[in-house]
Amino acid sequence: MLLDESASGLDEDEVARLPFSSGEFETPGGTVILVEHNFRLVLALADTIHVLAQGEIIASGAPADIEVNLVCYAEYLGVKDVGAAVAAIEADTMGPE
Repeated sequence: MLLDESASGLDEDEVARLPFSSGEFETPGGTVILVEHNFRLVLALADTIHVLAQGEIIASGAPADIEVNLVCYAEYLGVKDVGAAVAAIEADTMGPE
C-alpha cells in the first residue's frame, strides 16, 4: 500500500488519530510505503527510512540512525555547521521538559 502525505495539513492531535499512527494499521506479510514530511511520524512508524533530496537518496537506515543524521538536518532544516546540527538534533529529540 502506498500512502502519500497522509498527515499533510493536520495538526498534532489529528496526526495522532490517524489509524496507522497508533499502530492500528498493520499489514502482516505486506509492505506499506509512506511518503511523508512529518519527521516525527515517520520516525515513529518506519522500520527503514530512505531520505530523498533532489531525486537522490541522501540517507537510508533505521529511524534511530536517520534521527541523528547530520546530512538530513542540513538538507531539511538548512543547518550548515555541525554544532548547529547537533543542537537542532538535541532540541528536537529531547522534547518538552
